Amino acid sequence: MICGRGDIATAIQDKDGYLFYVNGISNRLPTTQEAKAKEEDEVLSHCKTLKMFVYISTLSIYYSDSEYTKHKIRMEGLIKTNFRYYCIFRIGNIKWGDNPNTILNNLGYKIHHKHKIEIKDEYRYLIDREEFRHWISMIPSSGKHEMNCTGNRLKVKEIVSMIKDGKL
Repeated sequence: MICGRGDIATAIQDKDGYLFYVNGISNRLPTTQEAKAKEEDEVLSHCKTLKMFVYISTLSIYYSDSEYTKHKIRMEGLIKTNFRYYCIFRIGNIKWGDNPNTILNNLGYKIHHKHKIEIKDEYRYLIDREEFRHWISMIPSSGKHEMNCTGNRLKVKEIVSMIKDGKL
């Protein structure tokens, strides 16, 4: 079963006995207490005897101290405590889809409409659909796992240049 309907959910193929949870809080949206509680309640409502619970999380837990990453760390702990079999699957930024809140779509919009962009000296990780699908297919059918799927590590300045050059 796939819990979610966004861009990431469209890249996952359903697998018998697995629950792919891709219905959580987005990084670029405000993180409200209500949204946090809703995600927590929804995760805990699923049967703990599933073959495998797969939670799509974020690599930004390693380099950001935002409300979003604090929430994701809390959710990961909740899953580790409450599910017999799980995979915490961390990714960076996706390179597909039409969600205006992804880094590529957000920057692309700002560049196209000639908005000022603040470019920090930071790295971001970009993963394409094919690589994402490859690693999702490698999730074992039992056990407790954490997978970090980095894709390509690029400076934000490089990402902006690639968008301007039509390469992203």
